[in-house]
Amino acid sequence: MRESNFKKTRLCICVFMALSLVMISSALVRAEGEEDKPTASIYTDILSQYVWRGFGLSQNSAIIQPSMTASYKGFSLNVWGNFDTNAKPPGSPPPYKGATWNETDLTFSYTHAIVGDLSGSIGGIYYAYDSALDSFEVYGGLSYAFPWLTVGVTGYREVSHYPGWFVQFDLSRNFKLPWCGMSTDLGASFFYLSSSDSTAYPADFDNQGQPIDNGSAFSGMLSGQLAQDGEVAHFESRMASFVGVKGAVAVSSGAAALHLALVALKVGPGCEVIVPSYVCPAVLNAVLYTGATPVVADIDPSTFNLSADDAKRRITPKTRAVIVPHMFGLPADLDALGALGVPVVEDLALALGSRRHGRRTGGFGTLAVCSFYATKMMATGEGGMVLGSDGALLADVRDLRAMDEKEDFRVRFNYKMTDMQAALGLSQLRKLTTFIARRREIADLYNDVLCRLGLPVPCAPGECEPVWYRYVLLLDGDAEPFIEEMKRRGVECRRPVFRPLHRYLGLSGYEATEDVWRRAVSVPLYPALTGAEVDVVAKALRSVLPKHCTGKGV
Repeated sequence: MRESNFKKTRLCICVFMALSLVMISSALVRAEGEEDKPTASIYTDILSQYVWRGFGLSQNSAIIQPSMTASYKGFSLNVWGNFDTNAKPPGSPPPYKGATWNETDLTFSYTHAIVGDLSGSIGGIYYAYDSALDSFEVYGGLSYAFPWLTVGVTGYREVSHYPGWFVQFDLSRNFKLPWCGMSTDLGASFFYLSSSDSTAYPADFDNQGQPIDNGSAFSGMLSGQLAQDGEVAHFESRMASFVGVKGAVAVSSGAAALHLALVALKVGPGCEVIVPSYVCPAVLNAVLYTGATPVVADIDPSTFNLSADDAKRRITPKTRAVIVPHMFGLPADLDALGALGVPVVEDLALALGSRRHGRRTGGFGTLAVCSFYATKMMATGEGGMVLGSDGALLADVRDLRAMDEKEDFRVRFNYKMTDMQAALGLSQLRKLTTFIARRREIADLYNDVLCRLGLPVPCAPGECEPVWYRYVLLLDGDAEPFIEEMKRRGVECRRPVFRPLHRYLGLSGYEATEDVWRRAVSVPLYPALTGAEVDVVAKALRSVLPKHCTGKGV
């Protein structure tokens, strides 16, 4: 019912925007000098983005908001976006990341003069590209045009899902552009966010670093629907939109997702599946669940991802699939792996939200899987998902995840996700881009420590945008002495993979995996790390790392 109402709301908005476009398009051909001549403008809003919560003050970054607006008789259609310059927050050390485009939004509004130069407006934001949400927000505000400055205040409220509100204060100045017959506004905006708002900023965290999304979890329980229902379907739709594929199927865990992806690809006894050795045993288990034979391949030591060259050498007529985990948040070489001629299953457990060549990972392979375990990029406690654009494969996965009320019989599984988990997943998905931004901020700070020490930073090829699930260092020798010394300084570091798969299976060789496993260590990096905690880690790295890493062996 909830999804149906949202679709009706979306249809109404589409019709309203279509009518607005017709009005504006017809207006643009009116004769010059006629009354109520349509106007167009370019607006650039420089957002200092100060955010008050209670009496606290924080600053994320400076943002430039360019927009194009077409107006006629008070109706306006506007396309605008966020260009994040990542300006220096007060008191924070370097380095600072390059500018990035965050999202593009489509808005509509109606403005009416109230008294003199005091105007009121009402409108809505419908589609936000790259924000994992095509939601509907309504807004209204007042503005007063002084001779040299326009002052405005606007309140926003999301009405489709997870209501929240914020108030925006604007200062702007209009400048005519005689060479193009248009005008531009330059201004600054400041936000006040309600404490319950969850649309753009991360949740609070407990002392284990896990996000607290109690409101979403309780809403799932209070709905009276705990098992799989509308929230699961909504979560699947939002995840597919976020990754950039046509569909998704939510399941009970990441391991279940990988298992069903392989079954849908007709992997079974007599088949072979290529997997990297440097990965957790869940990948190995999923292959063995199907009765197929795992074929373990070596890795690229510079990226810790599956080596396309070694995988190619291991392909046989029995090879049915290759599983490609994007290790520690860095996309694998999907061009080379996709050219192997066998179905690719992307494993996004550590890399949800990462990009390669500007596209999000998960849309390159035949299918993709992700995990929502408590320590992953976004968490529902347990849970997973299969994503892709092949409708037949996704339909098979959907059929396999539940056993009851089927016309035929075949071996199926109890792999369903609950609505309560899905409600929490939707809340987490809305915050994922902010989680990723915080991970990148911390990684940039660690990179600066390494640069100042004259050491190479972890590999991140130019075509890739990692999400920094782990910050992995490659030492000169065995990682254990470094781990012990960091522990004495109050910083817990670990080997990022407990044991390679080839060791579990008693296989020899795998020189790159063996070398990386012996020398690799991950240092703390997760969104809940405070600035003070990051400083403790950075201080320990500055002291301890030069004793264990010269950079010559990387």
